[in-house]
Amino acid sequence: MWSERSRRVIELAPFGRVWGADGDWQVGHASASWRDPREAALWSGSAESLVSLHPDGYESSVAYAVEGGVQAGYVVPAGETDSRAALWYGSASSYVDITPEGYFDAEVRDMSGGVQVGWAVSENDGSERAMMWRGSADTAYELHPPFYGYSFAEATDGKQVVGSGRSFAVDERGSTALLWDAGNAFATRLHPEGFRDSFALAVAGGVQVGEGYLEGELEPTALAWFGTAESVVGLSAFLPEGYGGSSAVSVDSAGNIYGYAWDAPQYSFDVTPRLRSVVWRPVVVPEPGVLFAVVGVMAWGLGRRRG
Repeated sequence: MWSERSRRVIELAPFGRVWGADGDWQVGHASASWRDPREAALWSGSAESLVSLHPDGYESSVAYAVEGGVQAGYVVPAGETDSRAALWYGSASSYVDITPEGYFDAEVRDMSGGVQVGWAVSENDGSERAMMWRGSADTAYELHPPFYGYSFAEATDGKQVVGSGRSFAVDERGSTALLWDAGNAFATRLHPEGFRDSFALAVAGGVQVGEGYLEGELEPTALAWFGTAESVVGLSAFLPEGYGGSSAVSVDSAGNIYGYAWDAPQYSFDVTPRLRSVVWRPVVVPEPGVLFAVVGVMAWGLGRRRG
């Protein structure tokens, strides 16, 4: 974990990962060793603060999001391979299964404003379907667009939801970034022209961020949108010269975008690329475009940030 207050890296677990944070709280997973299953974990800024969210009798678990006193993610029952969408309230014993009836292999990926988003597999046709919840299984709402083969909801700010999917009626191949209004199954395609694949990974205050792969390219490029495919901004243009692939994984309410980039092309034979954390900050917002400045390039670290 990177502490902005102390400007230092804090190790929360030698074998684990932080997936989400809210205020002084962090969630993710921790393991006894790299060989052991993942176990959902809650921290409050130090390794000593670890609270295990892993319920007894389960194979594995991961917490992806935290808001207030609620944590969200998934658990895998012992002897099974399909996951169950999970909520916790600060302890392993508080685990609640919110997988809706008629679905399996579900997980919650993010939450905000009392809204949880993720996906579940339909028992009808075996397709992954973007889902939204409001705290319980009986509030599950399917966001899956018509005529799509699959869809995933990755993030929400409580007002908008972002993710990706593939329409067999439109997309010859690859995935397209999607945007929903929370509670509305109508999806807006954010897929930019000239890209093979696109993925929306985070949203806040009307800004959507993620990554895409240009036709013929092997490395991703970080992207930002403002509600439409035409509004896309390629964030790699603001990186130092010589950088390779990049991705935007989080955005806060001030419009600051967090992600990572390789400091050289991944497939270069001349140098060994290193993965760097990057912060893009909006410095000019003229109509109809946006100008960003890279204000931080630091040692590799990754997690979803909520502002």
